[in-house]
Amino acid sequence: MIKRYSLLYFCLTFFFILIPLNLFGINDFWDGVSVSYAFESKKNLALDEFMIQGGFFFQFIIYKFVFSISDYIDISYKYFINLSYAVILFLLAIELRKFSKTILKLDNFYSTLSGIILLLFPVWHILVSSIFISHILFVLFVFLSVRIFFSNSIFLKVFALIILIISFELKSNFLFSIIL
Repeated sequence: MIKRYSLLYFCLTFFFILIPLNLFGINDFWDGVSVSYAFESKKNLALDEFMIQGGFFFQFIIYKFVFSISDYIDISYKYFINLSYAVILFLLAIELRKFSKTILKLDNFYSTLSGIILLLFPVWHILVSSIFISHILFVLFVFLSVRIFFSNSIFLKVFALIILIISFELKSNFLFSIIL
């Protein structure tokens, strides 16, 4: 059974994130230009060197995965990135709702409102570069790991710590996770 808030989050994600990104976010900017060049020219050596020497190991794996999937389904990696942004933000809204309800002990209305505010927050226009895919994914990992850490199972606590450590590749998540 689909929950009401999931349907609401899906509609908000579709109309306020996915459609605008595909209408206005076709070109890549900043570091994403290197990624775009590597994908279009099939010359991954420069990207490999940039990511590995920069210490972006999980971002490197994410890009390899994105390249493989977009090649397999034969669409531009940028469209696939935009779809990934929408899916990750949708999951982040659901996770924020769960986090607000279980950890912060907010009631249903305010928990759902936290996801709505996240999806409608006027910052998603910065997603014009594919380089931000890992940033948003790692923020999702932080919320997920903090919520899972408060479970009773030692296995889940260890799993949560592994996810949290992976999210530290984005250096600002270290401070962010301490604040949570």
